[in-house]
Amino acid sequence: MLISIINELDVNLSDFFHDIEPIVSTDYIHTKEQDFPIVEKEKSKGFVYHHIHNQDFSGFSFASDILEIHQNAKRDFVTTDGYQFLYILNGCIKYQLGDQQLKFEKGDSLFFNSRIIPHLPENKHKEVGKILVVYILF
Repeated sequence: MLISIINELDVNLSDFFHDIEPIVSTDYIHTKEQDFPIVEKEKSKGFVYHHIHNQDFSGFSFASDILEIHQNAKRDFVTTDGYQFLYILNGCIKYQLGDQQLKFEKGDSLFFNSRIIPHLPENKHKEVGKILVVYILF
């Protein structure tokens, strides 16, 4: 909703969020891949989330994960409390986005309102699909 309002005001998103300071005590956070904890986000089989980072800002939160989707992984459709940006790191992923089915390959991306659009990724291939998932939560 906020991003829609910002767009209607014809304001650049970077400019709008320019003065928002994160609630952290350092200027940067560096995390090694081997330190990404595995988290369970929903009841599923074959979905492995490697949590990269989350950060609270004034009025919203940012979080990011690497999602591994194994062959024939199963879960129900889900929604989240904001927007999602997906970037396919490898594999061939079918993505159910509401009533639409999209096909993604390495290098493809998607940005959508995950609060109102139920979504479900699927992997029918032997290769594990990996997706960088960035959440903007309100």
